[in-house]
Amino acid sequence: MTKFHRQIDKPLGQILVERGVINNTQLQQALEAQKHGGGLVGEIIVELGFAKEEDIAYCLSLQFG
Repeated sequence: MTKFHRQIDKPLGQILVERGVINNTQLQQALEAQKHGGGLVGEIIVELGFAKEEDIAYCLSLQFG
């Protein structure tokens, strides 16, 4: 299996905020949900309706090249 190395050394949530996909309040809500229920922050953000899967995929592609 290929190991991926980060191209951008920032958490996904920070990239989403910087690109205007979500705001800081939404990120904090998602992180709180993650703390209580576990899971991937990108999936949680989509489940909460803050972003589309395409937005998450795009920011992941920036993060990992």
